[in-house]
Amino acid sequence: ANRKLIDLVGGKKDLDRKVLRTVGLAEKRFGEDYLRILRGARFAAQLGFDLDSKTFAAMTQLAPQVTKVSMERVQDEVHK
Repeated sequence: ANRKLIDLVGGKKDLDRKVLRTVGLAEKRFGEDYLRILRGARFAAQLGFDLDSKTFAAMTQLAPQVTKVSMERVQDEVHK
């Protein structure tokens, strides 16, 4: 079978460079679900990846909003 990767956002390049970034505006992505802030930090730590500077800035700015996420969801993410 002939397989072709279609990468519209440069994800392959980021994976090769070991960089995590959001698709689109980081503030918007994290605003859709504040748990993504914790998930991004977990992925970076587990995979040994760096965070894109704009992604990191948005995570830092919006980190206090994680208190709006249910404790159960936060606990699940922390235990992963």
